[in-house]
Amino acid sequence: QRQMCIRDRGFDALIFSAVHANLPTVPYDFIQRMTAVKKFRDDPAADALVAANKRVSNILQKADITNGININSSLLAEKSEQILVDCLSSKQEQIQPLLQQRAYTEVLQRLAELRAPIDEFFDNVMVMTDDEKLRENRLAILASLRQLFTSIADIALLAGGKD
Repeated sequence: QRQMCIRDRGFDALIFSAVHANLPTVPYDFIQRMTAVKKFRDDPAADALVAANKRVSNILQKADITNGININSSLLAEKSEQILVDCLSSKQEQIQPLLQQRAYTEVLQRLAELRAPIDEFFDNVMVMTDDEKLRENRLAILASLRQLFTSIADIALLAGGKD
């Protein structure tokens, strides 16, 4: 009996790379994550979220985050950043039990609901502002967002497109 390879199951190299970035050590868990990422990529919101995650990743790579991901609520100057922080907090609470259950598809579906607040944030908020405290706080928001999205896979790596 022939073993099915990853490509035979419909997983391309980008999906594999996105999941592999998290270094899951249990083969079945790895397959569960790839299955969830494959379904996520078919979601209409996926392309925008992949692009946003790529943008977040690029900003964070160039930035020097000295304050970690501690978001200071008193520094949320724009309505769009307040909305995103509130949505992030809500999603974190929703997905923690789902992650423990390995309900990865549902986690990514919940994260896809962040598309509108993420778009609003990038449309209305200047992350790399001259005000150091605001900039660090906004970078902390992005780091928190990135941490949430990379809980299953690094979806920014899906930016290469679909095979």
